[in-house]
Amino acid sequence: MKLLMLIALVGCGKSIDDYFLKKAKDVKQSESDPIFREFVESFSIDYKVNVTVPVVLRSIDSQYAGVCIKYSNGYKEVQINNLYWNNLSIEQKEQLIYHELGHCVLNRGHDNSLMPFNPDCPKSIMRSYMFSRYEIENCYLPNYNYYKEEL
Repeated sequence: MKLLMLIALVGCGKSIDDYFLKKAKDVKQSESDPIFREFVESFSIDYKVNVTVPVVLRSIDSQYAGVCIKYSNGYKEVQINNLYWNNLSIEQKEQLIYHELGHCVLNRGHDNSLMPFNPDCPKSIMRSYMFSRYEIENCYLPNYNYYKEEL
């Protein structure tokens, strides 16, 4: 039962009770891990926002490539699954970081709708799962400016 409650509370953009914050205090960071800085800086420039949410590499539930965690005390952190990161293309890495910062910084929710002008493509990088390599090649790259503006 506790596992089901944990799964219900943890995920993209979900809040976590102070009970779970106790565990996170030991690993709380104020800066992003160096491997993410390029993406965070790019996001900051693209959306003209000061990103104070750290992006960190963690061992998280294998069903998630990344999560935006928002604690009840206001602390936010993007956690990227260390099992996936090295197997992603540069475009998938960007899409993942932008997606999670979309939650944590821009307060965007998931959007699983399709593009109005191309129903084979997701409407937003805020879709609840990552773009496949096919979608990167056939949707994300050809419509790169659209996806940046949509976010």
